Amino acid sequence: MPHPFFARVLLSSLAATQGLAVLLIDLRRSHATNPLWTPHARFHVVWQVLNLALLALVEVALIWRSGPAAATRFYLAAWLTAMTLVAFWGALASIRFYDGALFDQNGILPWKLRLGERDLQLDKNTIVVALGSMVLLVSVAIYRW
Repeated sequence: MPHPFFARVLLSSLAATQGLAVLLIDLRRSHATNPLWTPHARFHVVWQVLNLALLALVEVALIWRSGPAAATRFYLAAWLTAMTLVAFWGALASIRFYDGALFDQNGILPWKLRLGERDLQLDKNTIVVALGSMVLLVSVAIYRW
């Protein structure tokens, strides 16, 4: 399998997963229809979900459209896919400034892990975004190879 083709498969899988996952997860009771959220917060999450899903469609189309400038389209799709990941890391880095949290008790709870004497809570979003960030870097590296 040629390297650019495999890189396109990896990147389009990541982009499609970003778009589909938010539709399947965030439009449920834990987020968009959560009765404990304010109506305005629910509006914003639906807006964000639709934005991410539409962006994923554009990214996949850029990756697989035939014609000239395939490399330019691939890198543009990679940058657009990266923006979602960068936005997550930015929100995480600034979480103290807006009194945010990675999860709440009426939403999707973290994985609990015990390491020796220590109890850890692993946020599922952070794990998935870290994996997605690695897939993005690998797909770009393979494409350049």
